[in-house]
Amino acid sequence: MGMLSIVPRKLRQLRSEALSLGMVLIRKRSKGSHTWYVHPDHPDLPLNLAGEDGDDARAYQERDLARAKRVIHGEDAQEPPRQTR
Repeated sequence: MGMLSIVPRKLRQLRSEALSLGMVLIRKRSKGSHTWYVHPDHPDLPLNLAGEDGDDARAYQERDLARAKRVIHGEDAQEPPRQTR
């Protein structure tokens, strides 16, 4: 059996997914290779994707997009604050 290799997604795929979630590009905030997206219903959760379209997505970018997806779909319940003594 061959080894399983995980090929990272490209930033163009993450950007496409962000747009398909209903997020919009914030033109005023984008500079250089940094592009910012925000969902109209969740302006407090901006998504920054830095890099060129052909670059491999980094783990934190995948994680940020996954969290945005959960929030947009209403699956990200806020955890109650920890009790302090």
